[in-house]
Amino acid sequence: MADEDAQQLGTTVSALQGGVTDLSPEAGVGVVDQWRERLSHETDPHLREIAQDLDRLKELLGAQQPDQATVGETLQGLGVKTKHAAAGAGEHADALLALGDALENQGRAVSGHD
Repeated sequence: MADEDAQQLGTTVSALQGGVTDLSPEAGVGVVDQWRERLSHETDPHLREIAQDLDRLKELLGAQQPDQATVGETLQGLGVKTKHAAAGAGEHADALLALGDALENQGRAVSGHD
């Protein structure tokens, strides 16, 4: 993982810990686009699966009235997959685990399952 990716990872974790409801839809889609672009070039099938889930999240967020339960479930699924990917992430494993936790927490908050 490049330094730029590590910085983007830290920024994403901070944004999620602040609460996704504080992000504008445009900002949320921007974050999704950045990660989708980065992961779409990966050869690891687990990372490509995360990229596909990000496509789904972007689609959900782009809806006129996003279904909060579905958005929450998608965020939680991304959290689980991100934590799974952390196992092979070496020095960035802790940051990916934090991202996975933040995704799961925000997914529960958005879907009303705090």
